[in-house]
Amino acid sequence: MWAKISIQDEREKKSEDFFYKGGIIEFVDYLDSARSPIHKKPIYFEKEINQVPVEIALQYNSTFTENILSYCNNVNTIEGGTHLSGFKSALTRTLNNYALKNNLIKPNDKVTLQGEDVREGLTADGWCAS
Repeated sequence: MWAKISIQDEREKKSEDFFYKGGIIEFVDYLDSARSPIHKKPIYFEKEINQVPVEIALQYNSTFTENILSYCNNVNTIEGGTHLSGFKSALTRTLNNYALKNNLIKPNDKVTLQGEDVREGLTADGWCAS
């Protein structure tokens, strides 16, 4: 497992490589290095479905801002995309299901966790190949 990010400034013919031996887990640690993480190690998932590999690392910190980076085919998708929308909705759905299953939210309550709530203080990085 490793992650390498290469940045190239074609105007001035400069480039810089960032290499993370621990992959996106180490990259999320780096992104959160100036923050106070709520849990020590990032949560990490990797799966391949229909020959499409996906990796996600996430960690919550004590800030109020979200910092989600996503890449598809090694391209930073700064404007989002369906995979980023899917991640956000899956995270919200998963935490709502967990809360219901563990009686943190009552089934008859009209209260559910909203996307903004579950992404507050979240640092995440993910990539897929399509």
